[in-house]
Amino acid sequence: MNSKGRVSFILKPRKMVEPTPCRFRAAEAAGATVDTVKYPDGTVDVEIDGPHGRSWSFKTLPSVSDPKGLEVVVTWDAAAVTLHIAGAKIQQQNV
Repeated sequence: MNSKGRVSFILKPRKMVEPTPCRFRAAEAAGATVDTVKYPDGTVDVEIDGPHGRSWSFKTLPSVSDPKGLEVVVTWDAAAVTLHIAGAKIQQQNV
């Protein structure tokens, strides 16, 4: 596992506005796997498996929408794992 990495993907806009739960296709890069679930209330759960040999979990309610979809980026380095949505830093967890 790399001590530094990045995974990025797009959440499709139609799935974000539907009132039903949705499990998005897993994204993989740099030895990490990211699973994302959207719940009926719009909350998004992002689970990352791999950075620093463990799993990480972020829950957020995205406040932005984009007709092209929401870009989700997870980055990690020796100090932290960070979730970005639509270019904004949403949450960070220290190692």
